[in-house]
Amino acid sequence: MASNGNVNFHETFKPDASYIASILEIADDATYSGVQEISSDTGIPQGDHSGKVDSHLLYSKYMGLINVVKKPGSIYISRTNLGEVIYNEDPGLQENLSLLICHGMLSRPIDGAPLWKSFFADVLPRYNETISKDYLLGELNQIYDGKVSTKNLSPLLNAYDDMFSSLDLVEVSGDNVIVKKAKMSKEFIFAYAYIFYSLWNEKYPDQAEITSIQMDDLHFGHIFGWGKKDEYEMLERMTEKSIIRLNRQLSPYTIYKLVTLDDLRDLLFSELF
Repeated sequence: MASNGNVNFHETFKPDASYIASILEIADDATYSGVQEISSDTGIPQGDHSGKVDSHLLYSKYMGLINVVKKPGSIYISRTNLGEVIYNEDPGLQENLSLLICHGMLSRPIDGAPLWKSFFADVLPRYNETISKDYLLGELNQIYDGKVSTKNLSPLLNAYDDMFSSLDLVEVSGDNVIVKKAKMSKEFIFAYAYIFYSLWNEKYPDQAEITSIQMDDLHFGHIFGWGKKDEYEMLERMTEKSIIRLNRQLSPYTIYKLVTLDDLRDLLFSELF
């Protein structure tokens, strides 16, 4: 069955860290009359009929940084708890840790951006992390009933040559698109754990324990270009930090939560300094 996700929510604009940082700055339980007023306060370009404000409001929402409520004649914006932490710790979105979180949240299967989820979770794993642009478009059009064009896809690919370039996750080489493995840096452990718990809470909100089979449905490793071995290594690292408990005696093995998402959010930047 074709997905009904909006593949053109970005209006062909790639995400810009400075625009998202500007939105975070004004998202202080603020009500605006419309996108023009937001443009005036942030400097994000906006014309009468199109512009980058709407797309970056959506990027920020899909990244889990803000809440947006639109009504006729008003746009209400507030920072989420995650957005508040990132705004306080890294208001300019200059740290790779912040960018990694934004990438991971943007790629969530349920609450993230439709194309990101389909790219990382649905398509790339079946191609050993390398796929031609033509095959990629073909696969995405199978998912979105022929609605995806190069114009829709370009902002995703260009994001990893711009805003997310320092993460070195996606490379376009000629006609091929390559997803690389995210680095398992020590300072990123709580960011990875936060993404993992976020995916878990989306898919299995009432479960404190899941099996390894259920974990496959989270697409945790896929979002970071990891195979099964890499994903399990990260689980072991989380075990060492008392974030989860692994029961390897069962088959399939099980994973048990030892902390909460709030706990992890408070620790996001704790290994960085």
